[in-house]
Amino acid sequence: MPDESVLSGIDLTFALDGMRVRVLNTKKEVFFESFPGHQHGFFELHHVFGGRGELICLGEHWPLKAGSVYLNGPNVRHEQLTDREDNMTEHSLSFDVTLPRGRGAAESGALTDRLMGMKLWIGEDKGRIGELFSRIGEELAVRNTGWIEALESLCRLLIIEVVRTLADPPESSARITAPSPDRRKFIMDEAFIYLHRDMTLSSLAALLNLSERQTLRDIRTYYGMSFTEFRGRSRLSAAIRLLKERPDMTVAEIGEAVGFSSTAHFRRLFVRQYGETPSSYRKRAASEQG
Repeated sequence: MPDESVLSGIDLTFALDGMRVRVLNTKKEVFFESFPGHQHGFFELHHVFGGRGELICLGEHWPLKAGSVYLNGPNVRHEQLTDREDNMTEHSLSFDVTLPRGRGAAESGALTDRLMGMKLWIGEDKGRIGELFSRIGEELAVRNTGWIEALESLCRLLIIEVVRTLADPPESSARITAPSPDRRKFIMDEAFIYLHRDMTLSSLAALLNLSERQTLRDIRTYYGMSFTEFRGRSRLSAAIRLLKERPDMTVAEIGEAVGFSSTAHFRRLFVRQYGETPSSYRKRAASEQG
C-alpha cells in the first residue's frame, strides 16, 4: 500500500517488565480495501489517525475513527473494514512477547500480567500513542546516529503507554462497547421520537457506538426499511401530532419544525403515507374532534 514505512530486516529485541519483547514490524498505511478476517501468532497494535472504518472481533463490531486505538492478542481473529468514501489510515506495530524461564529469569510485573492472556483492548488515544508512532516514523526515515537505540526506547514507551491507556486500571478501561440488541432497539426508538428533526445516519451510529453499516443493518432488521424511510415516517408521525394540536401553525411551519426542508416534499410524503394532504387531514381531524 502507498505511504508505508516498514521496519524490515531489523531484529529489535528488548527486555520489558520481566518479558522479552521482539518487534516484528511497524507500518503506516492507507486502507483502500477492507482487510478480511485473519489472525496472527503475535500482538498487533493499531492506531487510526485518519478516515473511518469498523473493527469486527470476538463477535462484536466497533466503529473506528481518528484517535481509535486497539490491541489484539495472538491468534485472535479480526476483520478491518474501511469506509470507501473516507479511507481509514493507521499506524500499526506487530510484536511478540515471551517470558524467559529458568535460573536468572526476571520476575514479571503488573505490565506483563496485563498483557499475557489478553484478547482485545480498544479505546481512544490521549495523544501520546500517535506522537510515539510519529517519532518512530521519523527515526526510520532519517536513520541518524543511534537510531536503533532510539527505536528500541520508543517501542518500549509505546507498549507501556498502550497498557496505561487501554487497560490501566482494568475497571476504567477505555474499551468501547456496543449496546445489546434490545438496548440498541430502545435507543433507536427514542432517537427517532425525540431527535428525528436533525438525525443523520452518522449521528445515530455514534449514539449506538456502531458503524454506519451495522446501524443500517439493525434498522432493516428491526423496522424492515431504510434509514431514510424510517426517519421520514418518524417526522410524519410528529407532524400528525402538530396538525392536531397546533392550529396556530401553518402546514409549511409544521413541515419545517419536524425536519423537512421543503414543504412540497413534506406534502408529497404525507399524501403517499396517509392518502390525503396535510391540510385535508387537519380539517378532517378538527371536524371529528369537534
